[in-house]
Amino acid sequence: MTDQLSNRARPLTFDQAFGVDLITSQLRKDVLSKRPGHITLSGESGTGKSTLGLIYAQGSVCHNPTDAGSACNACSACLAFRANKLADFERIRCPSRGRKDFIDDLVRDYLTGVVFDGRNRVVLFDEAQALTPPAQDLLLDVLEERDWPLVCIFTLIDERDLSRPLLDRTRHLPLAVPDFAQARAYLAHLAKLEDVAAEPEAIDLIATFSRGYRSLAGWFDQARIADPTNRVSLVTVRNTLLRDRSSGILALLGHCLGARPEKALAALERMTLGPAETIDAVLQVLTHLTVRFTATGRGQRGSHKLTYLLDDDACRFVMSQFADRAAELGRTLDGLLDESLEFWSTVGSGQTSTKLEAHVIRFCLLLKYSSAPADADLAPAAQRPINQPTKSKRLLWRARDNKGIVSRRGEWLTLPQAQEFYEAATFMVQAYGVGFNSALVVDHLTSDDRASVELISGLTRQIRARLFERHAEIAGPRADFHRIVLHERNLGGQLSSQIVFALPPSLLSDLTSFLDRWEMRNGPKARLERQLSAVVGTTNLPLHWTLMRELWRGIDPIVRVDGMSVLDLLKVPPSRRGPLGHVEARRYAISASINEGQQRTAAADRMGHLSAWADRKWSRLFTAWELKEHAARSDELHRRAQRLAEIERAFPADGLLLEHTAHNAAVAAERATWPIDPHDRHRSWPSWW
Repeated sequence: MTDQLSNRARPLTFDQAFGVDLITSQLRKDVLSKRPGHITLSGESGTGKSTLGLIYAQGSVCHNPTDAGSACNACSACLAFRANKLADFERIRCPSRGRKDFIDDLVRDYLTGVVFDGRNRVVLFDEAQALTPPAQDLLLDVLEERDWPLVCIFTLIDERDLSRPLLDRTRHLPLAVPDFAQARAYLAHLAKLEDVAAEPEAIDLIATFSRGYRSLAGWFDQARIADPTNRVSLVTVRNTLLRDRSSGILALLGHCLGARPEKALAALERMTLGPAETIDAVLQVLTHLTVRFTATGRGQRGSHKLTYLLDDDACRFVMSQFADRAAELGRTLDGLLDESLEFWSTVGSGQTSTKLEAHVIRFCLLLKYSSAPADADLAPAAQRPINQPTKSKRLLWRARDNKGIVSRRGEWLTLPQAQEFYEAATFMVQAYGVGFNSALVVDHLTSDDRASVELISGLTRQIRARLFERHAEIAGPRADFHRIVLHERNLGGQLSSQIVFALPPSLLSDLTSFLDRWEMRNGPKARLERQLSAVVGTTNLPLHWTLMRELWRGIDPIVRVDGMSVLDLLKVPPSRRGPLGHVEARRYAISASINEGQQRTAAADRMGHLSAWADRKWSRLFTAWELKEHAARSDELHRRAQRLAEIERAFPADGLLLEHTAHNAAVAAERATWPIDPHDRHRSWPSWW
């Protein structure tokens, strides 16, 4: 049924095509010229590449094209084309016919032959990305020759799959996915064509979430068929086509809030969305809940598309679960939603189904645990190494226990906070081989601390999503937006936020441009100062620790450890020491890539990090041993990967049951050899124990 509707609605002339006026105007001119040229049509699936290719093909063989550039549908060539009997038109489906031997025969026996009945000989290469490189080379001379009445049309998703010499011999016309207005107009056309009643809200939902004209036709037809009244209704679209993005995501969140990981996984398994789509859908729903139902959003309508997508009663039920969980954890509702947003924002791209399941389980566990007592800021347990077992329960993606409440009471950093900053900083160098090299200072010009903190949260999320994730192939596999954010009062009494982070050299220019735009948009709210340093070469650990001391300078001067001032141990210059002031919001945030949760994940994989602080080796705090440890960790990970690969080769996963058993036993035996205590791993540099 879907194919029938998309075929019935398929444009047959340039006038009937949607949203491609600029491209059709160029194609019309070519058809009306004496010799139409070769073209390449690229774009996502369903954007009309084959449809426009066929219209152009028929116009190129037609003897009497109309003034609008379309075929006349009356000459002998047009009649034969419509009946699929024209000898001067060939449609090549490249996945099965794109090899060199076939293209060689095509060039020799067909492309250079005599034209029979058409004005030109036309060949449409569908899915041209499947043309092999030797086959593409064979076509170069043919495309260069302009004395032959030949028109070649190439359609494919990404034009970069064609060789540059071949692409340069054609006119390249990229097709974009229809925008919302174009999609809505096309759906209205389908409703009129099929004489089907369609609710405007349902049309809006389909136009928002479906990509490409073929997909729009398919969703429209599925919604009509699923509705017993043979109409396209909002309820049908929401509960059938978009069930995963609506009730499916709400069910997933509900099970996580209820600490029911097995049911959360079952809800995830029922979804048809891919991992990246699922993460995007969770973020959209969390954003909608925050904007629509909390004081932060002040009850606004929220995103137009999500207002139609999500049932208000179902959203209120999930919000009641968030409120109950926030009360149990001793947090505000806004704070818990913000932390949930940050957790899912840092999941990252390139996820597999297995990794997504692990993230869902972790989210369930993180929501389950409560914070430690508020009077434990100087307790010995807080000084325990992060990679050692502990009985204290806390939200792991951002420590919000006693360390979120500063001593005396709200002016200074505590000892646990100082150690948490150190563990994050030393773990980053050991795990990723990079150090902090840049800082941003934002002086807020408003008196609303919570709004100012949220402004910074949004800024860091945007930097990570727009720069680090989008340019991962440039920044490198180790590049994440590793950062620590600290909020304090400046001399004028206004809130000031400091962001210390690691900036890859390749992103310096992009970040500078982004910050220029951000500052223009937020000028009335904040003033930005920058210290960006992205030098190619060895990680600059002296700069790394200098930036950390700017965060440590607010440590309470009465705090001592082993009889020594912590400020002195950390070498914070006396001139920089001073209170941070009271902040009516969370004091700080550490990115999920280096915080306690990530450190515990590494420890669970038996790759816990070393800590000179936990070992009380104060003289070794700033001796640059972390880079040597990073090299040792890299060697150990490489050795483990090689050993597991050997096991895979010895016991193939597609083998018999006995081989599976032997494989699992060999993997378990290998993992048992990996030391739990990071001190016991092999390393070549001289350690302190």
